[in-house]
Amino acid sequence: MNNLPNILIVDDREENLFTLEQTLKGNEATFIRALSGNDALMAALNYDFAVAIIDIQMPEMDGYELAECLRGDRRTQSLPILFVSAVHSDEYHIFKGYEAGAVDFLRKPYDRNILESKVRIFLDLYQQRVELEQEVMARKEAEKSLQALNENLENLVAERTDALQAKTEEAQMMSTQLWQ
Repeated sequence: MNNLPNILIVDDREENLFTLEQTLKGNEATFIRALSGNDALMAALNYDFAVAIIDIQMPEMDGYELAECLRGDRRTQSLPILFVSAVHSDEYHIFKGYEAGAVDFLRKPYDRNILESKVRIFLDLYQQRVELEQEVMARKEAEKSLQALNENLENLVAERTDALQAKTEEAQMMSTQLWQ
């Protein structure tokens, strides 16, 4: 079973997807490619992602619309989104990207080291979240086990108390009979 975190990369051009994968291949992650916003939404139904890298300019559904759809879904509402764009990189589009839910915006051509560094941060945060969720689950299981043990102990104490009470009553009756 593959336990590597998933990175969603969305671009309508195969060569851009390939370049992103090559740039980020040093990270221990699985890359899930999507050539459109609809493909990305389908992938989001089947995978959990550490980060999404989304091109803005795509046919049918642009990156802004995709980000809004991801933000509107409970499963992906907190997914970190990095926008990359060569065409829409002025201040208006950068702020529009942030309003759509992006956590960052990179202009093409981007500095490979900066992209890799940002992605590594999100992979680390994802790993920390997974570990925290596992710890919470383990604590819940431990609490359930402790609760079951407490209930069992309470039942044993109640049974023992009842048995002792019965023996005490029996002893009192025998004592009363002897003195009569």
